[in-house]
Amino acid sequence: MTNNSRPDLRPHLVKRLLKPRSIAVIGVSSKPGAPGQVCAALLERDGFSGPVHLVGRNVTEVGKRQTITNIGDLPKGIDLAVLAMPAVGVADAVRECVAREIGGAVVFASGFAEAGGDAKSAQEALTDAVAGAEFGIAGPNSFGLTNYVDAIDIGFIPGRRLEPLAADRLPGVAIIAQSGAMLVHAQSALAARSVPISYRLSAGNEADLDLADYVAYLAGDAAVGTIALYAEHIRRPRQFLDAVALAQDANKNVVMLHAGRGQRAQQAAASHTGAIAGDYAVMAALVSDAGVLLVRTVEELVDCAEVLHRYPVPPSLAPAVVTTSGAMCAVTLDACDDVGLDLPVISAQAQSAIMTRLPPFSPPVQNPVDLTSLPDLRLIADATKALADDPAVGSVLIAVPAGGGNMAIGWLRPLTEILPTLDKPVFISVLGEEEPLPDDFMALIRAKGLLLTRSPERSLRAIAAVTGYGRLLTRSRSHLVPADLGDHLEGASAILPEWKGKALLRSLGIDVPLGKLAASADEATRIAADIGYPVVLKVQSAQLAHKTEAGAVALDIADEKSLCRVHADLVDRVRRHHPDIVIDGVLVEGMASKGLEFVVGAKRDPQWGPALLVGLGGIYVELLRDVRLLPVDLTPEEIEAELRQLKGAGLFDGFRGGNVPDLAAVAQVVSAIGCLMASCPQISEIDINPLVAFGKGSGVIALDALIALGADAATETDALARVPA
Repeated sequence: MTNNSRPDLRPHLVKRLLKPRSIAVIGVSSKPGAPGQVCAALLERDGFSGPVHLVGRNVTEVGKRQTITNIGDLPKGIDLAVLAMPAVGVADAVRECVAREIGGAVVFASGFAEAGGDAKSAQEALTDAVAGAEFGIAGPNSFGLTNYVDAIDIGFIPGRRLEPLAADRLPGVAIIAQSGAMLVHAQSALAARSVPISYRLSAGNEADLDLADYVAYLAGDAAVGTIALYAEHIRRPRQFLDAVALAQDANKNVVMLHAGRGQRAQQAAASHTGAIAGDYAVMAALVSDAGVLLVRTVEELVDCAEVLHRYPVPPSLAPAVVTTSGAMCAVTLDACDDVGLDLPVISAQAQSAIMTRLPPFSPPVQNPVDLTSLPDLRLIADATKALADDPAVGSVLIAVPAGGGNMAIGWLRPLTEILPTLDKPVFISVLGEEEPLPDDFMALIRAKGLLLTRSPERSLRAIAAVTGYGRLLTRSRSHLVPADLGDHLEGASAILPEWKGKALLRSLGIDVPLGKLAASADEATRIAADIGYPVVLKVQSAQLAHKTEAGAVALDIADEKSLCRVHADLVDRVRRHHPDIVIDGVLVEGMASKGLEFVVGAKRDPQWGPALLVGLGGIYVELLRDVRLLPVDLTPEEIEAELRQLKGAGLFDGFRGGNVPDLAAVAQVVSAIGCLMASCPQISEIDINPLVAFGKGSGVIALDALIALGADAATETDALARVPA
């Protein structure tokens, strides 16, 4: 049994762990520095006011507290048990805790699933021990839980005394990590920036409680404004998305770093789409759509958590940049290209306000803004205000040297005076890398809670991330209209033959080549005569997913004589390679005109549900993998914007005299496939490759289509359930 058998979110169990009224530390010993002894000392150090019960077999007292020898002697209804014992005794201890109606446990011990081999069964036994019980486990292999709001530290590392967070510092950031080291790093980095931490939760191996449960609780806690996550695996994807929805409803931001984006799906898929849309890619598309700011580096996790704490409503417009160097302007523009930021044109009013303060030799005011020699220390503040007041600007980045002597504090102090009047994020990037900044400068930065880095590129990565997140949060959701499938899937096997797949696409309003299925060569010649030469022949069978590799396709057949010869050759070739194949017939279609080829597909992940894929098609889909993974509920306009994020988007503007493809028609097809996946849970994969786009306004045509069905997919939650009406 795994924690996937727990179908519901359990914030009430998390609350008993994070805000316990009574605690039992089980496994204490007389050995100095042992986990149980340290945990008891932490509770004493911080003045935990509730009852603390100690259980240990080889010690009669720890500090000022007496111990008992058996869990069965504990009073019933304790909120939290801290299991500070070796792995071998944990499952039995959990069973005894359940019998005493304890609310849950934190398990420090390692040696469970993370160790592999036989240790996995030890974790399964731990999960089985709480099956059906109102009992939550944090861990095993957990670093512990820290409640900074109420000063409760459940851990095994000695440290400084905690004081309850002052009310005027709340709400703060809550950190959850499946790695103890990453948990400590994020907490230390944010604390060094004077960002208040509300809670610190080490999820460990998640034998029971998991990220979904923790996020669900934090979504309802008024002491939390932003949730920062480090994940290596999301065990219950649907419940996790539900928990994120709770956070969104409570206007709380979720930032997540998920390791493993280089991993590919472990099993070969029926289609190009299935092969390319690996686990990480599908997860990334769907958690982002749900309202998670998914970052790529540890730096971004810390930076974005701080930004969203300081500015809970993220910007949706690109930044303006202020600097004192023409070279830095050029470097900034390159960095913006790297992170996908298109800097806005500064308004005439802002240009005028800044230009009147500059020397005559200064360059024209544009974005980035070059303040040249900085003749007036107040100019940075005044330029920042002028830019922040510009309705086209979402945030401001100041990238300048600190300056020697009193220069640094001279420009910073006026800036701190105007910042409270602004409602847009202001980032400060002080050049000079490791050169120490003046003490008074840093004191003012920390006292005012300013966003500071020593690298403009790092600041721009954070700006790009939170700006993209702001745009996502403000977009309107598409109302999906269920597709009417009629009887197209009646009696279908695992793979729909192309002719049936195209009939389904035609019912969705997607153009396919004119053609029919022929049962014989004579029938094929009659169909070809009606269509007009040249034609294409394709052998059709549900057992033939990839026809080209099987030699089952013939193109550009010019006349009846050639058709008869090719028809016989195709069928013979397929039967030689697949003696037991059941052939439906041969599809006869007219040759399509040339255009720009796309791939449009969809994959239904067994855990996450459906996601769309779109990119350049034909042979390039596997060679270049220039694709975008998208949720199923994007509007055609949003899909077209995603298409322009492809690396090959230069082809869409008539590259070297080529046609401008009909992107709007491509987007309509992608949208229709999204509705199909939402309406039809038995479809596991779709691959339209190529979808040929003709000139702008001339539409598209699907030249090949593969639709795979899966028995497991039929039990998937309908994606329409997640789309607001």
